[in-house]
Amino acid sequence: MLDEKQATAIPTPAWAQMPASNCFRRYWKLLLLAAAIVAASVHLAASRVHTARSLTAHHRFPSQAADTHPLPGEPRAHAFWDLLARAVENGRPSFAELERDGDEQVIVYSLAAGAPAELPDVMAVSDDQLAELKAKHRDARTDFEKMAPYLPLARGTRGIVMTAPDNAFAIMATSLRMLRESGSSLPLEIWFWTRDDHDAHPCEHIFPALDARCMFMCDFLPASMEVPLPNIRDSKFLNKIGAVLFSTFEQILFLDNDAFPVTNPDSIFTTAPFTTTGYVLWPDYWAVTSSPRFWDVAATPAPDMLTRASSESGELLINKATHAPALLLTFYYNVYGDKLFYRLLSQGAPGEGDKETWLAAVRALDLPFYQVAEKPTHAGYHCGARAVPVGSIQHHPRDDLAITAAGINRADPAADFIPQAPAPRPLFMHANLPKLDPSLLLDWGAAQDDSFWPDMRRCAAGRGDAHRMWGPRRFALARFGWDVEKAVWDALRWTACEHAADYNVLRNGSFGRPPRRGGALQMCRDMARFYDELLPDEVYSPKLPRIGARKELPWGGVPLVDPSSTY
Repeated sequence: MLDEKQATAIPTPAWAQMPASNCFRRYWKLLLLAAAIVAASVHLAASRVHTARSLTAHHRFPSQAADTHPLPGEPRAHAFWDLLARAVENGRPSFAELERDGDEQVIVYSLAAGAPAELPDVMAVSDDQLAELKAKHRDARTDFEKMAPYLPLARGTRGIVMTAPDNAFAIMATSLRMLRESGSSLPLEIWFWTRDDHDAHPCEHIFPALDARCMFMCDFLPASMEVPLPNIRDSKFLNKIGAVLFSTFEQILFLDNDAFPVTNPDSIFTTAPFTTTGYVLWPDYWAVTSSPRFWDVAATPAPDMLTRASSESGELLINKATHAPALLLTFYYNVYGDKLFYRLLSQGAPGEGDKETWLAAVRALDLPFYQVAEKPTHAGYHCGARAVPVGSIQHHPRDDLAITAAGINRADPAADFIPQAPAPRPLFMHANLPKLDPSLLLDWGAAQDDSFWPDMRRCAAGRGDAHRMWGPRRFALARFGWDVEKAVWDALRWTACEHAADYNVLRNGSFGRPPRRGGALQMCRDMARFYDELLPDEVYSPKLPRIGARKELPWGGVPLVDPSSTY
């Protein structure tokens, strides 16, 4: 545990006295010192320009952050990361793994099907392990609460944050274009550990036109650290919480690289429940499956399986100023997640990983939060009697709050008979099956017994007609208020035909698949041919959407007038 002086004071680093860096080695002390000072000055200037550019009322707001929060990139921020690394290392348990109890498997329940009143427990945790985890957790929590007022951020800014490995850049291109098609005017940061981890051409020549900027965590660290930060690069879950922590924004909408809005999301920052809690999460399809032992460790009452779903971390809405302690604790859970906290929080349930750490941290610290009650819904189509999911929809928290504030629980199985309220508006599409990558999408399912679209175009009454992923156009207009799928295919064709040679993943292949035979030209031809078959009455639009052009549509006939109001 850090002592009081360490945990509350953020000093200027003693550059010349620190040992070797975790980002690069120091060969000439004086040369590196000069380079570090210049880099810090340049980055600080760049950060200020970035957070101040083209900012409207949606991007600027009266900050809730204290003056102690340093601007990312300045020396006080460097000292914060050094302190965080030491606190996380001090919280390391003496054992690396928790085992399950023999062959026991957790039973996963759907909320719709009903769940037991008590949490399951299939973990074999000894008394000594439990006692040590309690002590480590208590000390880490204390350290993080003291450090929280010094978490770096640019006060009074908000925006969207993403991460992406190199093989997901084409997927992210679709998501970025769909973000702008939805009407969002919020700036976007795409985070990587170092410059070696990204595809340079899209970052420098394609994404800026969509107001998206590639950022690098190592650029924000001191030149050397007493204790290196954990290897964020090698863990997609650490990369996610790392991006949130390093982001320059005070208020953040985090999106997975395969998730995008289908409704303009900008107002969720300026309306309840975010304005009243500062932390909004979305649910998964299953009930909570955390072990009671975790809640013993966190010294926190366990959640009720009957009233709350597990979490889905593809979309997160966070106020860093108010919830910094929870973000630091979430980072701790993910550093020691793989064989410890992930197992305690999910016990092998679907999607085991970081998904439950975000809610666990706010509950452990008794901070306010709102989890959307409306269940996620599958998006897809029918092939005969078989339903084929091609994505997952999450719903608008403002609409959801209006329903829950009226005492209505649409997730209650008994409510399915006569629904008491309309469904909230769809807000996000998590297009995770299949991935919207033009290099592999048209072949998806070819080696999987024809079980996925677009191979399923052969199933429609024996014809070879192409059909949409999410139903006919009239259904899209009724569900989303605009033709979301047409915009998705515009984005896919735009990537395949305008930029096929500009992405490593399109040139070199990905997800275990070789590059498309015939190269970029053939990829474009195949995509154009399928586009014309699928959308014969539509005109392909390679033109990028105008940022902020699509306005938010009302829910239930009630327009959004006062940004601070709720229904």
